[in-house]
Amino acid sequence: MSWFEQYDNFNRMTISELKELLKAKDLPVSGKKRDLVSYLILSDYSELRPPLFVDKGEWLEQRFLNGPVSHAAINYQDIYSKVA
Repeated sequence: MSWFEQYDNFNRMTISELKELLKAKDLPVSGKKRDLVSYLILSDYSELRPPLFVDKGEWLEQRFLNGPVSHAAINYQDIYSKVA
């Protein structure tokens, strides 16, 4: 299961259910719902590395809301031409 699908699953859970999962993993149980979800996602998907000084819950929520992006769908040539 991708982090995107798991995020959606966690997002459908209640705060009480999320806190139970967090306690079982010995993770923090305080914060907004998006923070609770981010604790779970970031503990399971180490490849997701938010920038150091950002709200991790907000960062992950925005990535989820923007939808999954396939690297194959990115036109790198177009990106490089805009940078140059």
